[in-house]
Amino acid sequence: LIGFVVLTITCVGAFYVWSVRYERKMKESEREKARIQAEKERARKKAEQAKAELASMEKREWIPVYTQDFDKMSELGEEWDTAQAGEIKNNALFIDGASGGTVVWLNFPILGEEWRFEYDGWPAEGAKKLNDIGLMVKSDKHIAEFWKSGFEIQFGGKNNMSSGIYHQGKPIYSEEREETIKAHHTYHFIITYRDGILSYFAQDTTTGEILIDKKAKVPDINIPEENQRQGFWTWGSQIYIDNIIISKLGFPEKKDDFAVAEELREKMGAEVAVGYLLIQTSGIKEERKKIAYFK
Repeated sequence: LIGFVVLTITCVGAFYVWSVRYERKMKESEREKARIQAEKERARKKAEQAKAELASMEKREWIPVYTQDFDKMSELGEEWDTAQAGEIKNNALFIDGASGGTVVWLNFPILGEEWRFEYDGWPAEGAKKLNDIGLMVKSDKHIAEFWKSGFEIQFGGKNNMSSGIYHQGKPIYSEEREETIKAHHTYHFIITYRDGILSYFAQDTTTGEILIDKKAKVPDINIPEENQRQGFWTWGSQIYIDNIIISKLGFPEKKDDFAVAEELREKMGAEVAVGYLLIQTSGIKEERKKIAYFK
């Protein structure tokens, strides 16, 4: 009997220990499942956020913040610093650097860390020297060696032999080409800075030849924004700059249905415009309102 009691107690004790351990494992398993599920949910949310951010990035466009073709100007406006030799001639910005280095500054800083410059440049008729159709970006015009403070885009510098990208006075990219700038030739430039990459495109529009198409990883300029200026530059020469477009990266302004319909009516007629509005309509009342707009 005693042996039976001992065996019973032993079995009950063993079962209790097993049940406790089993319950503990079940709880640990449930916690593990919950942890894995929580991690999956966090990963899903991060993936959705990344996807949304990527979609937003893809929707961003270069939005012009300043454009100028000088066609309707007789003299430079307040946005230009005319302290140095810059004036309007032949419906373009004329920069006289025959006696030395000359930069004509714009009097407002670039907004944001991503920007784009597009412009045309060419040597003046009868210029004694062909040299330097340059651009300064995010430079501090208040210091003597301003070219050591920001980005310098060089084209046909150093006696018309050198072109390149300079970051605070240090070369990031440089190449040599004899007679880069030629008389009676016009050049088109597109300079872009996005995601830490500076792109430099230059084309001879007279011949169609692409002269420069380079990209370089370059850190941004870390000087106070209120000191940052941009300007067009030459050394020992006389040049023209025209068709300037300065842009920043952003989201285009969304047009409402009526604005889009107006454009459609002008281009394709009222019937097409009404059809567009019907497609955008969410209710009968709004539908009647929109159709009445065109009657």
